[in-house]
Amino acid sequence: MLQNRTRSHQGFTPRRSGAFTRTPSGFTLIELLVVIAILAILAALLFPVFAQAREKARQSSCASNLRQIAMAGLMYAQDYDETLPVYTYDYRTYWVGYKASSSVLMDKSRGLITPYIQSGEIQRCPSYTDGENLGGTGYGINSQLTFTQATFGKATPSALAELSQPAETIFFGEAGIPGFPVPGIIGETIQIDPPYFWPLPTIHFRHQGFSNFAFCDGHLKPIKREAFAAPLPISEQNPAQKIKFVGDRLMARR
Repeated sequence: MLQNRTRSHQGFTPRRSGAFTRTPSGFTLIELLVVIAILAILAALLFPVFAQAREKARQSSCASNLRQIAMAGLMYAQDYDETLPVYTYDYRTYWVGYKASSSVLMDKSRGLITPYIQSGEIQRCPSYTDGENLGGTGYGINSQLTFTQATFGKATPSALAELSQPAETIFFGEAGIPGFPVPGIIGETIQIDPPYFWPLPTIHFRHQGFSNFAFCDGHLKPIKREAFAAPLPISEQNPAQKIKFVGDRLMARR
């Protein structure tokens, strides 16, 4: 019996009293609070970066839409003796669609340039979230290519041959009237005006302070609001032609 008991304890080394300690099975409250604080700081740092990345992607999609609109406008001009499309001829048929009356929505399948749009209708700017009464695309045509100072209110379309610098002349841009008719809301419009005719801007710089613009040669360029509305040097201003700001020159019929 004693031999068996001795054999059963071979290889066993007794531990001193107090040598057995309990291993922690989780975080303490303080450790959890520290982890939560770190995660909150990381989220605060990364969320703006993610938001900017998403907006950059929307701006790229918007640029693709505007490029397609500009190319459709140029194809329209090829079929109409190089005459560019206008804002409207009769206040029913617009470049973007057809509107039978003020009480109905714009039919985007019947615009002047619709036959030249591959998808059948002009796509909406992904960052435009306001009204749809005028088609809800968020884009506008340069009003200076439709009207002249002498014929304002009556469509006088521009011809490509008139434009000495098509690569420096805006064709389409991102449209919207901030705070009109309701503060805090972007009012809908489908034509854009140069800064000379503000203080109610009709161009919406919705992409982190930038707006995409399509030019009359088909190329596209984003421009920051501050650069667009910057005054020209005095020697380059032309009050008779209402050219005072950078945007005035880019939108002038010249």
